Amino acid sequence: MPGGMLTPLDVRAKWPLPNYQNPELHPIDIPAFACITGPISLFMLLARLWVRLRIQKNAGLDDWLMLAAFVPLMTLTLLMPLTVQKYRFNRHVWDVELYKFPSQRKILLAVYILFAVASGLVKLSVLLFYRRITSRAVSRGCRWAMRIVMASIVAYTISFIFAITFTCRPVEAFWRMVDWRFRFRKGGYQHKCINEGANIVANGIIASVQDLIVVLFPTVLCWNIQVPRRQKVALYGIFALSYCTVVVGAVRTWTTWRLFYQSYDVTWLASEVWLWTLLELHLGSMCANAPALRIFLTEAPRMKQLVNCIRSRLGKPRWNSSITQRSTGTGSTSSTVVVSRKTAWDKFPFWSKSNHSRNDSGYAQGPHSDHSTDQRGKVMRMNALGGTHTGGSDDESLLDPYLTELTARPCSRVSISRGSTPRPRSEESDIEALPQMNPPEPAHWMGSVYSLTPTPRR
Repeated sequence: MPGGMLTPLDVRAKWPLPNYQNPELHPIDIPAFACITGPISLFMLLARLWVRLRIQKNAGLDDWLMLAAFVPLMTLTLLMPLTVQKYRFNRHVWDVELYKFPSQRKILLAVYILFAVASGLVKLSVLLFYRRITSRAVSRGCRWAMRIVMASIVAYTISFIFAITFTCRPVEAFWRMVDWRFRFRKGGYQHKCINEGANIVANGIIASVQDLIVVLFPTVLCWNIQVPRRQKVALYGIFALSYCTVVVGAVRTWTTWRLFYQSYDVTWLASEVWLWTLLELHLGSMCANAPALRIFLTEAPRMKQLVNCIRSRLGKPRWNSSITQRSTGTGSTSSTVVVSRKTAWDKFPFWSKSNHSRNDSGYAQGPHSDHSTDQRGKVMRMNALGGTHTGGSDDESLLDPYLTELTARPCSRVSISRGSTPRPRSEESDIEALPQMNPPEPAHWMGSVYSLTPTPRR
């Protein structure tokens, strides 16, 4: 059954009487759908730009193309809800006033062009992002394949915009051919138009094939990637969302074919086409911006506080921190050492960056270092005369009232933060948390050295 905008008179004669006052409305709510997808896409774009400009400070051409694609995308997101009620795109064609048809055609031409621009820019942004992260990891043939696909997308986008703009000659015949004042005037309206339905359906098929090619690139590149299972699940989740975009594009093409070749009720089916159009564009935008979302949620201060609060409520450790308990000593005596990966001391340069050199076992030593180790690798503090400062027993040293926190980083420093009683600057030197070391030769020692195990005080 033929279809399209140009309805024959014999078909119109079979339509029911128009109902302009209380018509049947389409159940699809375009404004509500736009209000949901629009803010989500805007948030993900702003998160991507914040990550690239504020955190990584390396915004590239893919980011600027995504920002450019957002202009026609948001224009469509605002245009469709505003015009669906005013220009009767949500009711049957026999319930639409005749003077609305030319305005509908003008809006339809704008939708065609905006969709082509937004879709082309999103695909180019995704391909440039692939090229950016895999420039040194893929073969030369793969890089040339990306260039060919990008060139074909640019060429086809430009050619489609040109073809749809000049569908009719003169150009205004695109909307005047449905204006009854021109169509049935004396002598007729002289114009020439190509097959609009074939042009739009062919564009949908080619766009869906391009979507599939763009999605296949990362799937092939990341097929044998060696990453943790959690990251791989997140990665393939993004791929699954990308394949959903391809499916939505195919459904949109099928709905467009129905509109032009199976029904003359074009305004009723237009709501379905517009729904799939918005969904395809927003899903593509979300997939393009998704890789930066994890970094944003990790680094954004407010987001970090929110996630830390949620994790603490669930009983999970906070970000950048971990607490371990260590039992030491003999018998039943034990103590707890709080080990965290990052503390407030790390903000001070004199604490986080040490000028001490390291000995063979990795412990800090320098020209003014007063630390050494015993045979078991325990830390000993030497006085100026070469003797050792004797304190309590091994168990008592861990229960020192001045010892408030023992901070350590993996394969990094161990910092000892003190309480309110001031200590000499020499006691603030850094100590490496590394395995047991061999003691130095006795000849190198300046005097009698005693272990940290104290002698009874007299």
